[in-house]
Amino acid sequence: MIYDVILIGSGLATLVTAAKLSDNKKILVITKDELKQSSSSLAQGGIAAVMSPDDHWKYHYEDTLKAGHYYNDRKAISMLVRRAQTEINILINEGMTFDREDGQMALGMEGAHSKRRILHAGGDATGRELVRHFQKKVCGQSNITIVEHEPVHTLHIEDGYCIGVFTEKSHYYGRHTVLASGGCGGLYRFSSNPDENRGDGIALAYRAGATLKDLEFIQFHPTLLHRDGKAFGLVSEAVRGEGGKLIDEKGKAVMDHHPLKDLAPRDIVAQTIDMKLKKGSQVFLDITNISNFSKRFPTIHHNCVKAFGYQPSLLPVAPGAHFQLGGVAVNENSETSIPNLYAIGEVACTGVHGANRLASNSLLEILVYGSRLAAHLNNEGEGNIQGGFFPPFKSKKTIKVTLPSIQEIQRNHEEGAGIVRCRKELEKCMNWCAQYLEKVSEEKLHLYERDTIEKINMLRTSFLILSAASERRESLGVHMRSDTKEIGQREFIG
Repeated sequence: MIYDVILIGSGLATLVTAAKLSDNKKILVITKDELKQSSSSLAQGGIAAVMSPDDHWKYHYEDTLKAGHYYNDRKAISMLVRRAQTEINILINEGMTFDREDGQMALGMEGAHSKRRILHAGGDATGRELVRHFQKKVCGQSNITIVEHEPVHTLHIEDGYCIGVFTEKSHYYGRHTVLASGGCGGLYRFSSNPDENRGDGIALAYRAGATLKDLEFIQFHPTLLHRDGKAFGLVSEAVRGEGGKLIDEKGKAVMDHHPLKDLAPRDIVAQTIDMKLKKGSQVFLDITNISNFSKRFPTIHHNCVKAFGYQPSLLPVAPGAHFQLGGVAVNENSETSIPNLYAIGEVACTGVHGANRLASNSLLEILVYGSRLAAHLNNEGEGNIQGGFFPPFKSKKTIKVTLPSIQEIQRNHEEGAGIVRCRKELEKCMNWCAQYLEKVSEEKLHLYERDTIEKINMLRTSFLILSAASERRESLGVHMRSDTKEIGQREFIG
């Protein structure tokens, strides 16, 4: 069987695209996990969109550009912010419910935004509610086949075109293939992402020959709730938007040095907290001024009770890996450099975010680009697959190789590609990855066991990120170098 569209992933990017594709398209959704398991469900902050008369898309544009250190693609930002209100209205017309106050849309404030424009659903459960909304539209559709617990290990490229995917169990042929596999937070031990988000899509795209861009830019969320070195979910920026204040163990304000104080851009807050912690201080988010905290932030309240057994008024926080800004280079229709291969969501680099993502722009990016991609694919022809001959699939595992544990790969990656980087550590960590990659044959992944392929993907993606970080010798946005005082390019070239 030849599918019209193959979607790789289980998150919101997959669901939005699938939901907006025409009913006459034969669609395959394939994921290594379950359709309900993804980073999208963990998104607390909300969706940034201009919805009030005292706001304007130009303000949202400027906020995005400023937060991204002016390294953004301006055309991509303009498309994003101009389309935002339309996408929200479509959701509302479909029955999606956003939080309201006194009958009006409840618009929150988050870091580096100049206006209150963050829409929420279920308090701090916006991601979960969006996933639920689109799952209802996708699951059970007769034209959509869902395959779970089956990782894709190789993209099928023939005569320069992507014509499908290989898994350990089968070949799947498709006229159009979409990478929607999420980010790479699982390369870090301390992260807001599910552990399974290990950058598989980057490794897949690299081996296929797709152009990758800006892999060095990994955003660290400033405030992950933690206890005894273990993360218990992130504490949304919306908490600071409602009056939460970052303080140290002596009660001194952490962000008073910045004009925006606790609502400074994420990269600046994360780097400030990181420096404090490395000097032996502790950092807390003081929530005593927020009334009805458990009602306004039920997910964070639940995580606090899970971590401490009660709701403390001072939340211990630390930065953790959160969002992959770079990725597979795409255009406004999510097309990669390989014909019939697309990328959307966190695995893609649209240029919207620049060198630091503005809070709550990620869900908006999925909605806007998912709509555009679906519209593009609905208008596309049948592609270049001729059909007819489908080679037999051989899954016998014959290659054995000893690789480091997942925890060892994470430890090495954190040492090189943490919040602060330097040449010596980057080179050491790159060499560590390279010694293991030299032992494997990436063009014969079907001959390895599943857990070995997972480690190979982790090592490859880690090496690519470390290499990109090594090549960018100046500091810019989330990419901070301790071995140089040079501030990087402030304009996007593209």
